[in-house]
This record gives sequence, structure tokens and C-alpha cells, in this order.
Amino acid sequence: MTLFVVSPHLDDAALSVGASIAARTAAGGDVVVVSVCTVVDHADRVAEDRAAIAALGARHVHLGLLDAPLRGVAENWAGLCDSDDDDAFAAAIAERLRPVLADATEVWGPLAVGGHIDHRATSSALRQLGHFTAWEERPYARQRGAVGAAWRRQGAIVLDEVSAVDVDDHVFFLDAVRAPALARTTTPTVVRLGDRVLHRERILVGDRDREARRRCLQAYASQWPFVVGTVAVGGWPWDDDAEALWRPDV
Repeated sequence: MTLFVVSPHLDDAALSVGASIAARTAAGGDVVVVSVCTVVDHADRVAEDRAAIAALGARHVHLGLLDAPLRGVAENWAGLCDSDDDDAFAAAIAERLRPVLADATEVWGPLAVGGHIDHRATSSALRQLGHFTAWEERPYARQRGAVGAAWRRQGAIVLDEVSAVDVDDHVFFLDAVRAPALARTTTPTVVRLGDRVLHRERILVGDRDREARRRCLQAYASQWPFVVGTVAVGGWPWDDDAEALWRPDV
């Protein structure tokens, strides 16, 4: 059975579930990373992505849709993350994804933590196609309150939550990501979205898969130091020991 991991941009899946992909392929599984916005303003990123996904032992598909700034979205936090949903773009993504995922039985997509307009559109497109398993975006998921904010923005009701211990302080986000500080120090573990209940699954990352993720991320040379991190924040700022998926009840 092939696992399809749908990534809004060329590095999102690697950053967020790279170790999980590596674990699946190391066990003999087939994984295809489907990247949505692959028309970008840095030509090197496409070749980098091919090398990065190959480093995880996976295959890639590029859908050839425009990155948000190339669609005229303001390249700042207000434009990318605080703007209204782009329903037309979500519909376009769904149309491109439909034949790719026609026979897919296992699909992971973004939760849209952080609120980037392309992540929200990709998440919406997958739900239109009936796929609800979602991964938490790194590094945004490590910001206090960000996961809960993502679910609430989508109209979900939080049914259970715990103390948010796997988070960074706000200094990194203010310095590197430019995300606003959020106050909540809890993170949801169970939510209801419409008629579906979804549970958070924390996936522990072993040394082998962490190293595979590092090799993958090093391929995104044009995105350094953002992808790998800088000395000022200790390097590898989100190279943590766990990744997270949300799965719906069967």
C-alpha cells in the first residue's frame, strides 16, 4: 500500500513528517510526496526537493501550482496567514489532486498550523476529497497555542487537551518565523470536526530516522538557514524527538 503525503510547499512534508516518511520507506514501504505549490521564485528549489525526497527513500510528484506570492498574495504575515481562505485555490488543488489520489487508501495532509493560506487551501482540498489524516506543521506546531488555534480556526471543537510540554519559547518565533506570540499553554489531543472525531498521535523519532530527516533537510540549500537553523537559535531548532499526526476515528 502506498502512502501519499501531500505537502503545500516543497519542504513542508520533510520538515514536519520527514522522519515518519523515512521510517516507512526503511521498512520497505512505498511513499509518494505530492507537493502542491511547485512554481516558485527560486528555481533551485525544485531540484533540491527531488534530492531531498530521494534522501528519504520516497518518490515525488509536483502538481505545478503557483506559490502564494506568485498569485499576488502579500508576502507578509498578514497576507499569508491572517488573510481569508482562498476557496478558489482550494478547488483548483482538489482538481489536480483528484487523479493522483484516485486509488489512494492512505493520505496524510497538512493541518494548517500557523495559518498559511496555501496550507489552509491544501487542507481544505483534501477534505473535499474525503481525506482527513493531518500532520502538524513544524516549526509552527512548537509554538504555544498554535495547534489549538489551527483547529479552532477550522471550526473544530476541542474535546480534550493537555499541558503543552513539547513547545519552544517565543524568542525563536519572533526572531526567525515572525509569528505572533500566543498565550495558551495547552495543546489539544482530541477534537471534533463536523461529524468526525480526530485523535492526536505522537510519533517518536529514533536516531536512524532523525539522521535521514537531517540528510533530507540539508538538500534544501537555498532555504538555509531557515530550514536547518542558525547558531543564534542553537541550530536544528525543530529537530525534536517526535512528530505528530491527527487521525480520524474509523
